[in-house]
Amino acid sequence: MCQQLSQVRLWDLQKILILQRKLEHYRLSVFRALSRRNSISLTVAFPHLRQDCQYEGGSIQDFQTADLKILDLTFPLPSQELFIYTNWRNLLEITKPDALIAEANPRVLNIRNIMNYSRSNDIRTIAWTKYDNSSKWPNSFIWKNLLSDWDRILCYGQQSRDGMVEMGIPISKLSVAQNTVEIPLNDVDLDSVRKNASEITSWIRPDDLPLVVSLGTLVKKKRFDEVIEASASLMSNGTHFRLAVVGGGTEEDALKVHAQKILNRFRIPPDRIEFIGRVPEGHDLLWLCAADVTLMGGAVGLALNVSMGCGTATIIPDEKGSDAELLEHSVNGIRFKCGDQFDLQEKLKTLLTDASLRKELGEKARITILEKATIQKMVDGFIEAAIMN
Repeated sequence: MCQQLSQVRLWDLQKILILQRKLEHYRLSVFRALSRRNSISLTVAFPHLRQDCQYEGGSIQDFQTADLKILDLTFPLPSQELFIYTNWRNLLEITKPDALIAEANPRVLNIRNIMNYSRSNDIRTIAWTKYDNSSKWPNSFIWKNLLSDWDRILCYGQQSRDGMVEMGIPISKLSVAQNTVEIPLNDVDLDSVRKNASEITSWIRPDDLPLVVSLGTLVKKKRFDEVIEASASLMSNGTHFRLAVVGGGTEEDALKVHAQKILNRFRIPPDRIEFIGRVPEGHDLLWLCAADVTLMGGAVGLALNVSMGCGTATIIPDEKGSDAELLEHSVNGIRFKCGDQFDLQEKLKTLLTDASLRKELGEKARITILEKATIQKMVDGFIEAAIMN
């Protein structure tokens, strides 16, 4: 239906401006795909990184870019950053969009000014948010007060959409653009990725031990310490495998010390837990594809989409989230009880000792991503939000 709408109605909406406080590399494929849809003229405004010239003004292949200037404000509030977009009016006057897509976040202090200007100039406003109503009042009140005034709301996933409905936002305003990243879409591409993955990771697999990969930014909310503890405990009790911790972050040094102490205490060979560090762009895919099992300790993000999309058996905590919602326990992956080391160990052991179960879950995981969370599916959500009344 979205394709038909895009062909029939797009003369009503030709220009889209997207404001991004930070342009993540994995969003580029989404914006390229959006810009390739019929009659779409796309501009993405974000703070240009002039020092390392990662992005410059002009065009990134298929879409135009603009420099969004942001003033960061620091106040004595716990874990809070506040922002002001300083050149938003100039961007809107130059691009003259039919629709504006922006992060609906009360921490952007002048977001209402942007909305009011857009409304007075017949620019359709589309809020892009992953809010899932997990926070209670006053946060939910603040968000409802802000979100209610947008023409449409673009949700990261079904749980985000459900959170909007629970908050009292009319369902007629809501569209879902399932948060995702690029994955191999056909068997030929997947086989190619698997071949490259095998070559890149061969050094860590000198024998036939299964490989468990835990990938992400090494911060406390990801609970890598629990992943390491559960893995070491399993190893000490006779379940043989290797754990690769992939990524960097503020907790990296502390986690390395923590892992070494545990390995020494259980007299486990030091090569059973390896810290890979940050990997080049695109190598996340290779490590997750090479894994026999992917294990995530907490704060599940887009690595889940990649792991499932590669057909890798995946274990995550039983937590909510627009990314985590894609994994159904015992259907296309495994969930463990948050904070329950015994439960995590038992479920990890089950997967490590049952190759047929790993294969079954991995195949179903890949089907789920292909059906629900491809780049084109995400773009469908953008188009629906942009053209429907």
